[in-house]
Amino acid sequence: MIGAIIGDMVGSIYEFNNIKDKRFFLLTKCSTITDDSFMTMAISRALLDCDEDIKEKRDGYEQKLYDKCIEYMVYYGRRFPDAGYGSRFAKWLKDESRKPYGSYGNGSAMRVSPVGWFCDSLEDTLRIAVITASPSHNHEEGIKGAQAIAAGIYLLRTGSSKDEFKKYITDTFGYNLDRKLDDIRPDYSFHVSCEKSVPEAIIAFLEGESFEDVIRNAVSLGGDSDTIACMAGALAEAIYEIPEEIRASVKENLIEQREVTRKDFDFYNLVVIGKKSKAFGEQSFNMPNPWEYPLDHSIEEFYKGFHDRLRDQVEINFENGKRVGTIELMKELYEEIKVLEPGKGCDKRLLEIAEYFGYIKRYSTCMKICDSIIESGADAETGKKANQLKEDLRTFYFISRGIISWDR
Repeated sequence: MIGAIIGDMVGSIYEFNNIKDKRFFLLTKCSTITDDSFMTMAISRALLDCDEDIKEKRDGYEQKLYDKCIEYMVYYGRRFPDAGYGSRFAKWLKDESRKPYGSYGNGSAMRVSPVGWFCDSLEDTLRIAVITASPSHNHEEGIKGAQAIAAGIYLLRTGSSKDEFKKYITDTFGYNLDRKLDDIRPDYSFHVSCEKSVPEAIIAFLEGESFEDVIRNAVSLGGDSDTIACMAGALAEAIYEIPEEIRASVKENLIEQREVTRKDFDFYNLVVIGKKSKAFGEQSFNMPNPWEYPLDHSIEEFYKGFHDRLRDQVEINFENGKRVGTIELMKELYEEIKVLEPGKGCDKRLLEIAEYFGYIKRYSTCMKICDSIIESGADAETGKKANQLKEDLRTFYFISRGIISWDR
């Protein structure tokens, strides 16, 4: 799973700026995670929620997992609306019916890596991979791509050699894996179908001699570089140790970009670590929570700046501050909230109200309004502001309660 996320981050800056060479900067400050990583996290959260149901094969476990996959994909899609989703998938995220749309794209394969670590048999791996693909990518090729990556991870982590893995994938899915990267690279272009990207990712893995080498192979092909590197990295993680300097650089970027938290890596730390080769040593990935992130400025500057920003915003939005803090205005706003529907053109007004309640220290009300804006997914720009308000409010709250030291 971490291998997939690292591949995604490395490939992110080369997706629309392809480089047909293995000599490139592996990670830069601009390297970031995209939809590949967020959807991988979504599947991992769904599997964790259904852990006992799947393992004991309780009645309805397949439908429960299917529903959980949708729930978490929508959750991450709304939480990170600008992560680079394909147009059809972005539309699916906003469509309340969320019916499968026959996609044969590589989205099913890029998000499936947790399945290869979760299941304890090849049969279960293949079956669960179908379920994670089906909410959107229910085309035969979309399902095949997901099964190939998930089965590959399972086989490799349970002791199969590269040759055994290659034979199984070729015999089972019919992919041509006898080609060489040097022959593919010159004419390879942007393809988002499983059929034209999953085999290439597998070949990048087969020719690699280390985790980093696999990632460089994948990115050097060009095309949909973040997704190809995501799939290749997911396979590579099963047999190669991930260098500590790469793990540290990825973590540093994630902390600075403030996009994910410790909980997003629960599956990796609770499930994957226990099944990884002990020869890899300690490979946990413990992210700090948002309020533990280092700030770019002093705590005092943040505290005063956030308070002043909220005050100024509230005074602009609520009659230049004449009624701010009055019981009458607060009652009016509570009544207004009852009739405003998130995602129905009211998000900006809801954000103004959230800022007001944050300013008067009604923290839980502010948080609830922000959550409703984010979950509606209708106004992406307002959603981003609501997300930022939540993060700032958490930091402000912990400072005010002395949980974060002023002289940290």
